[in-house]
Amino acid sequence: MEIFRSIEKDSLLPLMPSIYEDSPLSFNAVDINDMPYIQYKSCKYSIPRDYCFSRIHYKAVAGNLHVYDSERKYLFTHAISECKGSVICLEEHRKEEPTDWLVITERLRDKWNNFSFQAFINGLKKENPRHIRKQLRALEKFLETENPPKGLVAEVMGQCCQESIFRYSRFESIYHLRKAGITGDMPVTSVSVQQQNMEYYSRVFAQRCEM
Repeated sequence: MEIFRSIEKDSLLPLMPSIYEDSPLSFNAVDINDMPYIQYKSCKYSIPRDYCFSRIHYKAVAGNLHVYDSERKYLFTHAISECKGSVICLEEHRKEEPTDWLVITERLRDKWNNFSFQAFINGLKKENPRHIRKQLRALEKFLETENPPKGLVAEVMGQCCQESIFRYSRFESIYHLRKAGITGDMPVTSVSVQQQNMEYYSRVFAQRCEM
């Protein structure tokens, strides 16, 4: 028992989730804005700031609130509080290093807010989760240097959202084309997906059927 308490206890892992806990129907989806909390009943439960402006999932099982990312990958668990109106924060969330990408977002919003702004920011966050600050800072510096009309920025962000390509480099290329008076369908210059004709896909499909 002494060895268990001093050595083994800290190495124990939680029980594997049951079949019920893995059932997709038992997940609840919630869109997180700029506040890193989930509202469950009358209480708020902390999440990492990196998950702001994204969709996460959660489920309540046996007095615990299990939290998952947008792909339903397990993140962490809160004990459900019986105290109404309380705010529960995990210790690892308190120790997070402060991030300033949200501050940059709000500075951009103050100057360049438009109908497509939030969708564009959400796209940047989803496609560049590890480099969101660098992407936003590059965008901020570029706009500070160019000082374009607000309507032009709205058009460029709208075009990025239509194409579902959320990168600073794409924003800059569309901006220069529109500034030059070139509108309509913008050529995509950075395609990383291999393209094949239908014959290729038919051949691959037939080969798989034979396996």
